[in-house]
Amino acid sequence: MKLLTNTTTRGKVERLRLRQAAFTMKIEGETSREVSILDYFDPALGQSLRSLIMTIKSTAHPAIPLFHSVDPRWDRNGWVFSFLPQLTAEANACVAGLLPYLRYLVGPKLHA
Repeated sequence: MKLLTNTTTRGKVERLRLRQAAFTMKIEGETSREVSILDYFDPALGQSLRSLIMTIKSTAHPAIPLFHSVDPRWDRNGWVFSFLPQLTAEANACVAGLLPYLRYLVGPKLHA
């Protein structure tokens, strides 16, 4: 494994680290305790609940996914839905009514 001894490589790594830190500072999140098994693969849907949630697009910005990530909280007491600041209102509304919204998207194949 090549060490970061080259000054050019170290500079690139530092720039990448700073960009990542700036991006992380911009991301917002909403916690939900209403879902429990996000990674269960449903054969009827052909995907997991997490995959289904990650396919939701913003209505205000259709090219942008609504959520950046869905991760467990540090204490395993709920899930954190991460999103961009310009999508805050839409993402919060979606998280608040996630099950009805997913039923609307998928139809009767979604089991509660």
